[in-house]
Amino acid sequence: MLLVSGLANGSQIALHSPLLADIYPPAARGRVLALYGTAMPAGAILSPLTVSALAGWLDLDWRAVYAVLGVLSLLGCLSASRLRDPGIGRYDDVATGRGLSRSRTLRRVFAAFVAYGMLFVPAATFLSVHLKGRWGLDADVRGLFSACCSAVAIVVLTTLGRRLDSIFQSDPGKVPTATAWVVTCSAVAFAAGAVAPTLSLSLAAFLVGLTLTPLIVPMITLIMIAVAEPGGRSYTASLFGIGLAVGGLAGAGLLSTVEKAYGTAGAVAVIALPGVAAGLIIASTARTIRTDLIPAREEILDV
Repeated sequence: MLLVSGLANGSQIALHSPLLADIYPPAARGRVLALYGTAMPAGAILSPLTVSALAGWLDLDWRAVYAVLGVLSLLGCLSASRLRDPGIGRYDDVATGRGLSRSRTLRRVFAAFVAYGMLFVPAATFLSVHLKGRWGLDADVRGLFSACCSAVAIVVLTTLGRRLDSIFQSDPGKVPTATAWVVTCSAVAFAAGAVAPTLSLSLAAFLVGLTLTPLIVPMITLIMIAVAEPGGRSYTASLFGIGLAVGGLAGAGLLSTVEKAYGTAGAVAVIALPGVAAGLIIASTARTIRTDLIPAREEILDV
C-alpha cells in the first residue's frame, strides 16, 4: 500500500504542475499554483474530519473507512480523466526552452530544493514529537494546532496568487527574491520554535513556519516552469521531487548525528542552516532568470 501511495505521489509531482502550466497562460500561473497549493492544507483539515465522521457518526470499521476513501479517490481520478489534453507548450515559445543541464536557474533551484529538503522533512517529523515531549501536548491539541496552521496557510495562499502574478509580470527577477525570503523565514521560524523557552513562543514560531511552508512549492514551481522547456517540465519536476527526497534523507541523517551532541531541539536549530542556504541559492537566481526565461506567445488572459 505504501509503495502504491508513493507511486501516486510521485506521479502527482511529475504531472500536475506541468499540466497546469500548459492549461493556463503565464499571467495566471501564480494564482493557479497558489490555489492548487491550498489542496494540501485543506486535505490536512478535511481528512481527519472525514475519517472522524465515518468512524464516529456512521460507526464504520477501518475497512469500511478505507473503502469509502478509496471510492472518493477513484471518483476524483475518473473526473480528471475527462479533462482535455491542452498540448505541450500551448502558451510558450517551445523552441527557446532549456533543460536542467543548460539552465543556470534550474540548476540552482534544484540545489536549493535539495538543501530545503534537509530542513523540511526532519522538521515535519520533529514538530509533533517536540510538542508532545517538550510541552506535553496531547494528540487532540496537536491536531487542533496543525489544523489552525493549515487554515491560516489557506488564507495566505488564496491572497498570494494575484500578488505573485503581478510581481512576475512586472519583473520576473523579483520572484526568486521573494521566494528566498519565504524559505529563509520558514527555516528561522522552525529553529526558533525548537529552542523557544515558553510554549506560547514555540507555538507562535511554529505557526509562522507551518504557514510559510505551503507557499514555497508554488513559488519555486513558478520559477521552474518559467525557465524549463515545456516538453521537459515533467522530467524536471520529477528530478525536483527526487532532490527533495534526497535532501530529506540527508537531513534525517544530519538530525540524528547532531542530536547526540546538542539534543533534539538544538539539532533542529542546526539543520535550519540548510534552509537558510536554500534561500541564498534561490536569491542568486534573480540574476539568471531573465536570461533563461521562456518567451510567452501572444495570449488572452481568460481566467
